[in-house]
Amino acid sequence: MDPSLGLLAASGLVNFLLKTTAEWLVCLLLVRMAGSARIRFNLWLTMLLGFVAQWVWMCAGILRAAFPAAAHTTGLAGVTGAGLTTNSGERIAVAAGIAGTVAQSMAVLLACYLVIVLWRIVGTLVVRFRLTRAMRHKSAPEPQLASSFYEAMEQTTGRGHELRGCELWVLPGLRSPATLGWWRPRVIVPPVCQTQDEAELQVVFWHELMHVERRDALWNAMVRACRNLLWFHPCVHHAVVALNAQRELACDAAVVREHPHSRDVYASCLLRFARARDLAPEPAVSGIEMASSTALLTTRVRSILSEAQSASRVSRVGRTTVSILMVGVMAATVPALNVLFAAELTSSAILLPSAGDVRSVATKRISKSSSAKVRGVASPRTVAATETAGLTSLSRQHNDGLAAEHRAAMDILTESTGMDATDTGSDGRAIAGLAGPGRGNGSSAQSSPSWTSVAVDAAERMGPLMGDHDGDDHHYR
Repeated sequence: MDPSLGLLAASGLVNFLLKTTAEWLVCLLLVRMAGSARIRFNLWLTMLLGFVAQWVWMCAGILRAAFPAAAHTTGLAGVTGAGLTTNSGERIAVAAGIAGTVAQSMAVLLACYLVIVLWRIVGTLVVRFRLTRAMRHKSAPEPQLASSFYEAMEQTTGRGHELRGCELWVLPGLRSPATLGWWRPRVIVPPVCQTQDEAELQVVFWHELMHVERRDALWNAMVRACRNLLWFHPCVHHAVVALNAQRELACDAAVVREHPHSRDVYASCLLRFARARDLAPEPAVSGIEMASSTALLTTRVRSILSEAQSASRVSRVGRTTVSILMVGVMAATVPALNVLFAAELTSSAILLPSAGDVRSVATKRISKSSSAKVRGVASPRTVAATETAGLTSLSRQHNDGLAAEHRAAMDILTESTGMDATDTGSDGRAIAGLAGPGRGNGSSAQSSPSWTSVAVDAAERMGPLMGDHDGDDHHYR
């Protein structure tokens, strides 16, 4: 795996765990403030579906980064993962060697994740196959059992509930009454139900038909899919257990609210099926059973036998206000929980300057060098005048430097020959005397020194200056 892609996947995974953990904590607080089991069930279900949506969004962002051409083809060009391409967040630099190790670790984790997801999907299909095979042994209910079922259905439908296509079957080996299917709901009961009295059968059917009305089989399938997809998240497992408990409590509360006179029968029937469930070695089918575990049984019996206390209006308004504020704070803070891993820049990753940049830098260095040399040769008055007037042109400075060198050379020549600077050039400057003393009077031959010695002396003095001038001219070429 590419190191950059591995760091991207690691960032997405860390961000997903941070955000979902924070959402789980907020959901815990909301559940504690909820006034009914139905609201608590809806909160847990919403949280699980939100987890799956964030996970799919993050995976789509990683796939978009891994296969950009395919993302444009399939319309995923605008998809970004959770905190994957955002500029906000805590940036953590990772060394190049560690980045490669992280990429390899993410590749191994991805392989393990896919293998376990596949294994869990196969397990779900096996359970489905066992259910299909077990349903081959189903049988039609006896007339008394069937009449109790249809009577309970009419009572439920008479209150405005629609239970279309619901069927009743007797299945051997079943520990407790259960509900199967959401498209074609079926209520299955063990053979022992055929020996129960009418009151207990009514309670059993009310409970199971309430599951059908609430479409708990559909939600149960979705929750199972969430658990298979996010099997590595501890908060998901806790949420699934809490959701199943709140589902049964919500169903019990609905039955007791509609049939308050059947509390005792309902509790005793629940205890009987819970005992049969504990004594059974292994469940024959997987469904939404009426019986529950021992830990949940106590809570269910207490909720069935206790009188429901209605909360005051002020209490309901206060809980609603606090819940809305908590959701708003979560929506404002959770998206900012981003950790972005990035590889450190190495020497090979530093961009070399272009040819134009090199040429520009060289020109600046030449200008600085020429300016420094001109200031070293020119007179203080010339330097001061140049700085005051702001003359920064390179050609003007170069001409002033050449003039200064010429004047110095002529001074050396005058000193060597003894000539007077009497003539003036066309520019008004006094040129070292080309007409010596006694010019035109025939005495110059007697007073003038040897021209050979003058030339040698002048060459020795002008040599360093001309060398500097040649070097400067070569530098500008």
